[in-house]
Amino acid sequence: MKGLHVDLLAESWVNGPLQDDGGYPAGLVGEDLELWAKIRNKWQLIDGYWSNDRLEDVRARREQFREKQRVVGSKGGRPRKTIAGKEEPNPLPDKNPEKTQPFILNNPEKTLLENENENENENENENQEGGPGETPARFLIPEMQSVWLAHRPKYPTDRDKDYVALGALAEFICKQAKVCFHPEEPIVIEQVLSSWTAIAKYSTAHPFFRNFSLQQINTHSQTIFQSLTNEQNQQSTQSGGTVAAQGPKRFTRL
Repeated sequence: MKGLHVDLLAESWVNGPLQDDGGYPAGLVGEDLELWAKIRNKWQLIDGYWSNDRLEDVRARREQFREKQRVVGSKGGRPRKTIAGKEEPNPLPDKNPEKTQPFILNNPEKTLLENENENENENENENQEGGPGETPARFLIPEMQSVWLAHRPKYPTDRDKDYVALGALAEFICKQAKVCFHPEEPIVIEQVLSSWTAIAKYSTAHPFFRNFSLQQINTHSQTIFQSLTNEQNQQSTQSGGTVAAQGPKRFTRL
């Protein structure tokens, strides 16, 4: 059920609201129609298209922020903040790379979203009083794709196929950790991303798995998981540590 909901969210995020086909999104057949009945309340039919309110709210806020940035950019950018009437000097990049280069992290797409949200809140707070804005919704599958591309920058993406494979991998990770698959919950997102980062790093560096597509990674997920587990257990034994009872250390966080 969760897998279908994630697939529909991903499709709607990329291509917009989903066309109706007699009471359900076009393209659903067989078992998907039974699952649709269970998640129908999360979607709204408007003018012949199915949409998700939460997803569309995130989309609208992102577009509003981008438009604000476009307007600010057309005016030459925001004025630099001052201290006692003087411009505040920028820190040197080599002294504070994290602050001056905020996008160079393990998950560029996630970091960009966080930066956009922080900058949007900063812009709004400069013009009005009040607390920080609402935390934007996060979507697990796009963030998993960003982790993968961070390790395989030249990977030829195919969103339709990749999102299906990543959704199945997310469910696999939760199953191995014996936790419920709720991709909309922040704690599940963080835990799945932690484990997925370990898998992506291992498989892209492995002589046999490194050229696998995401579909192949999904097909051989059990083999890759076991191979990673064995390697980490071997490293733990050689270093004199205690061998983990279930799965690699990064997976036991789940």
